[in-house]
Amino acid sequence: IDAYADPELMEDPAMKARVASQTGRLPFDWVDEIELRFVRWTREDDSAVLVDPISIWDVLEALSTDHELDLLPTNISMPEQGFTRSGHHEVPVRIAFRNPETASGRYTVKINAVSQQSLQDEMAKEEMAKAVADRSRFKIQQRGGAMDFETDSEEEEDE
Repeated sequence: IDAYADPELMEDPAMKARVASQTGRLPFDWVDEIELRFVRWTREDDSAVLVDPISIWDVLEALSTDHELDLLPTNISMPEQGFTRSGHHEVPVRIAFRNPETASGRYTVKINAVSQQSLQDEMAKEEMAKAVADRSRFKIQQRGGAMDFETDSEEEEDE
């Protein structure tokens, strides 16, 4: 809260309800729109299994640095071993509010675990496609000697 803000306006449930009714959204509804993306190496024998699982601490750090949402581990429901497979995951998040009418308190954060190898494969395919496109453009280069000779002779005639 701003040092100069009027606490009565900040804590006024009627004001918050009015804002929610005007916008159609509650103050923390943006939490449901959060999508985190983690890129991890996967095992060579199984490309869906992450070598380094995504832990609750990784999720908390990403929420804090990327979205300025600071939570405790007890606010997030995740498997104890973290996410060990690539793909899309959903994490239930609970945020406690003094006044439950101002926000729902239960949200879902989406997590996308991407394989580092798949990203490298995609980049290699893009580079190959670019190389093929560049190679398919065939240009006949003109020799500059004939052009230079004509411009030189024109300059001599002008003098």
